[in-house]
Amino acid sequence: MKKPLISLLTLTLSSTVLANWNTPGTNQGGPQGFNPHAGCEESLIKSKSSRESKDGNPPVAPSAITPCERKLIVALANGKNDIGDPAAPKATIDGKANCTKLGDYTLDFDQCERVRKAYNAVVVAEQGMFVAQKVVVNENNIKQSKEVQEAQAKGDGQNAALKAIEDRNKQNAQMYNQQALLYSAAVLHLSQSLLRWNWDGMFEKHLFKQIDKLCKSNTKLATTMLEQQKYNLKTEECSEIIKKGKNTYFSNFDAKAAFTLQAGQFAQKVLVARRNAGISEEVAKKLADSPQVQDQEITTLDKCVIQPELPECKQAGGPRRPPSASGFGGNNISFGAGGADQTFDMTGGDSSFGEVGAETDFKDSDTKISDVSNPFEAQAKEASGILN
Repeated sequence: MKKPLISLLTLTLSSTVLANWNTPGTNQGGPQGFNPHAGCEESLIKSKSSRESKDGNPPVAPSAITPCERKLIVALANGKNDIGDPAAPKATIDGKANCTKLGDYTLDFDQCERVRKAYNAVVVAEQGMFVAQKVVVNENNIKQSKEVQEAQAKGDGQNAALKAIEDRNKQNAQMYNQQALLYSAAVLHLSQSLLRWNWDGMFEKHLFKQIDKLCKSNTKLATTMLEQQKYNLKTEECSEIIKKGKNTYFSNFDAKAAFTLQAGQFAQKVLVARRNAGISEEVAKKLADSPQVQDQEITTLDKCVIQPELPECKQAGGPRRPPSASGFGGNNISFGAGGADQTFDMTGGDSSFGEVGAETDFKDSDTKISDVSNPFEAQAKEASGILN
């Protein structure tokens, strides 16, 4: 995992430069329905005819290599059989990147399409995880609310509520760990796909080496051009054609920059999810280690209420007073009379049924544990929209 993350960091830092490598408007194709090589079929026939012998005589005025033939050469070097036709841009599922194909001579389309599919798979997995986590949270909310109400009826409402907060933090920690695992897999998956993207628009020297390698590896290129167009192609001529027309033959450098940026954001989400999981685990542990609290029952039959002057009812500084209807205060937790109302203010490591570290308030008797928001609700709403 370490090597892909390091490589991904390098790519992310260069993504802004990568996105601006091309002159605006030169590598993103034309408007819908625009064919950048219309008329090439007729042009190829004419240029071939000009080079053919007539009645055993050599051609009188053989045509120089034409723009359409240059596109054909690049398409053949790309492993295709013809110039091909342009296609509508293919967008990712969330619309954050597009793969453009002007023809079969677009050298980086296949690599862009491979990364686009990998990215779509990651996005679908992420949104599916959010939806599933929201379902689990809602089910646990209902269960915890019922348990707290039953405990309150038995006179143990405070402990039940604290136990519910502890369980919620354990659940949050588990879900954040799930997110960290998914995002780690996403970073690995995307970084491997991006590292297989040979064409590097930022470093021209590296790009030119890849072009030379492409032209030399296609041993049938010169033979095919001689058969199809009667043109004697030299090996170095192929490289020069692609280098001089790189804005024509590479249309997806911007898409590569967008994918790199998204992969970097997934890497950041790994760190955030792990940090949130650690916070939730720490809060849950503190709650688990805290002493149990017993609900207090106020009664007028307490002898210290009737006779506070008794020796056993006295405390340092004055008579001992039993808990009154105004409640009693302890450290950072305040309980009302009889455990009917509870206000939990867990300062210094706050815990709640919602965001980690937020305050949970159960003073309103109509508020139930299942009504409290959870940290995955917004993500689940966005996920449902994308999946729909």
